Amino acid sequence: MIYFVFAVILIYLAYVISWIWGWKNTCVTQIAELNLKVSLIIPCRNEEQNISTLLKSIDKQNYNFLNLEVIIINDHSVDKTLETIANAKLENFKPLILNLNTNEKGKKAAITKGISNSANEIIVCTDSDCVLGENFLKTIISAFADENIKLVCGPVIFNQSKGIINKYLKLDLISMITIGAATIKTGTPTMCNGANIAYRKSVFNDVKGFEGNENKMSGDDEFLLQKVFIKYSKGIKFVKNKDAIVKTNAPKSLNEFLNQRIRWASKAGHYKAFSSKILPFFIFILNCLMLYTMINFTFFSDLKNFLILWGSKIVIDTCFLGFTLGFFNARKLMVIAIPAMFLHVFYIFFIGILSLSRKYEWKGRTVNS
Repeated sequence: MIYFVFAVILIYLAYVISWIWGWKNTCVTQIAELNLKVSLIIPCRNEEQNISTLLKSIDKQNYNFLNLEVIIINDHSVDKTLETIANAKLENFKPLILNLNTNEKGKKAAITKGISNSANEIIVCTDSDCVLGENFLKTIISAFADENIKLVCGPVIFNQSKGIINKYLKLDLISMITIGAATIKTGTPTMCNGANIAYRKSVFNDVKGFEGNENKMSGDDEFLLQKVFIKYSKGIKFVKNKDAIVKTNAPKSLNEFLNQRIRWASKAGHYKAFSSKILPFFIFILNCLMLYTMINFTFFSDLKNFLILWGSKIVIDTCFLGFTLGFFNARKLMVIAIPAMFLHVFYIFFIGILSLSRKYEWKGRTVNS
């Protein structure tokens, strides 16, 4: 048992060292005055509570609105989303609103329809419950100053909320975003977030968009990331700049949180890249082992394996967070890092088990991924 514990620790340490190296060596993206024509694509379903906040943040963009096209694609909303959009008081732009047909459904269908109706080469996608900083657009598209860049990902964080659970959720998302950025740098991209992604329209068409996984409700971000990586391995960039940060809402309930994480986890079985498949599998095994040593210590007094594994994990994770939280102005979250680790073990185990059913609720729909 002790040899297996040490082997898992060494593998995890190797991962974390590569993530720290990747994050530290991802250079800060400098803002370039490119003045490119951009199509901002926003899939939308039942977002009457959030869409006006996003529209106001777009209206405040430090960008030439003559070069900006905003397309909102309504995915069969059954609330007052369309009425809210129509009543939004916007000074600098008027969004183009498209509606999915009865035979079209889901975020991928919405994005595909938005892109097919867009007029510009640079496509920027975000979610309808997000808030964009005033320099977001000019920052995220700065990466396209390099003609070799085909797709870019940007940072996403949850809005500031009170309570230890919300702090844990923020810490968890920051960890995923920085790991995603680091793996792009190391040439083994594993994850990104659809709330902050941009690409060339010609590249989207070149890789045939979401063809091959269009029937999977989730994965509009990571499946596309992997398809682009297979064809353009040097053409992906993470925009590391605080002006590129997108803020989104954290899950409001335990049920919403569980469904979100099951949705995220259910994508892993469909990944084609080996590096993207092996990482979630290893993380699941690591957390299962941590849970096992905790139970073994509690009921059978096996202190040695518990201390070695948990002590090593605490030290390794503390080093990782120390290198990453500063960028997000979130160093205060370090105080919950150890309690979060205990919560994380249980959540990873149960989400991993629940995701095997590939069934979850999303936007009022029950989905089988």
